[in-house]
Amino acid sequence: MKLLVAMPSLNQGRFIEAAIVSVARQLEPSDEFVIVDGGSSDNTPDVLERYSGVVTAVHVFPGQGQAAAIRWAFDHYDSDICCYLNTDDVLFDGAVQKVKALFRAQPRLSMIYSDRVFVNSNGVVTGLWRLPPHSSYLMSRWDYIPQETAFWRHPSMNRAGGIDADLRFAIDYDLFLGIMAQGGIRHVRDHFGAFNPRRSV
Repeated sequence: MKLLVAMPSLNQGRFIEAAIVSVARQLEPSDEFVIVDGGSSDNTPDVLERYSGVVTAVHVFPGQGQAAAIRWAFDHYDSDICCYLNTDDVLFDGAVQKVKALFRAQPRLSMIYSDRVFVNSNGVVTGLWRLPPHSSYLMSRWDYIPQETAFWRHPSMNRAGGIDADLRFAIDYDLFLGIMAQGGIRHVRDHFGAFNPRRSV
C-alpha cells in the first residue's frame, strides 16, 4: 500500500527539519514524500538541500499559496492513501505503519484520524484532545478533525473534488466535508501526530 505525504512549505526553517525527519524515518521505499515550497527566503532551502536524499521531490513555486501547493502534489503524484503535514507539525513514530494496517484491514474505509496532541514551538506537549467516535453529522457542523492526524484514500479525495486551490482558510475541512459525504470515516483512539498552533503562515 503506497502512501503519499505532501508538505507545503514557506519560511518555516525553524521547524521543517523536525517535520521532515518525522515523516522520512517511517516511510517504505514505495511511498512518496513531496515538498512544495512557496519560495522561502529563510534557511528552508538549506534544510531542503540537506535532506534531498530522503525526500522524493522538492518543487519550488513562488506565490502559489498553501492550498495550491498541496493540490499540485496530489495532482502530480499517485498513491493509495495520502495526507499532508504542515512544516511545524510532526508525525509520531509508528503512525504510518498503523494507518496502512487499518486501511488494509478495512477496504471500505475512506478516511481515518486520531486524537490531537498540542505542542509548543519547542516540541513540548501542552495539551490533548480526546475525541469521540466519528459522527459525520457533528463533524460537518464543527471542525474538530485534526488535520495532522488525518489520512484518506486518494480515490476518495478525487471523488470529493480534491483540495480547492483557491482557499486560504479551512483547506482541510473543505476536503473532509467532501469525503464525509461518501461515508467510511473512522476516528481512532490513538495519537498519529502533533500540532503546533503557533504557526506564522
